[in-house]
Amino acid sequence: MKTFCKEKEYHLDFVNGVEDHVHLLISPKPKFSLSDIVRDIKRDSYYWVVDNKKSEEVFSWQDGYGALTVSPSQVKTVRNYIRKQEEHHQLHTYDREIKGFQLAIEENK
Repeated sequence: MKTFCKEKEYHLDFVNGVEDHVHLLISPKPKFSLSDIVRDIKRDSYYWVVDNKKSEEVFSWQDGYGALTVSPSQVKTVRNYIRKQEEHHQLHTYDREIKGFQLAIEENK
């Protein structure tokens, strides 16, 4: 993903995930739409997984995606959150994580 994002000028700051999802911290140039970035990353990473036989099961990305904006003052905190994904998911399910994001978004409206 890092090489692909660099080639596309998406500026991937940090990436990490667990078996069923991934978190990306990106700061793309304004000329790129988020939907195009996600489409490109999903497509390229899908082919990488398949071509390199990185999954014994049939690999596919789910439809859709979630995205949040982050202020510059919060980048370090978000980077640390992404870094600790395995630890985080030992305590919290994916559904609980999404609910937490939804609550945070509602609080900041």
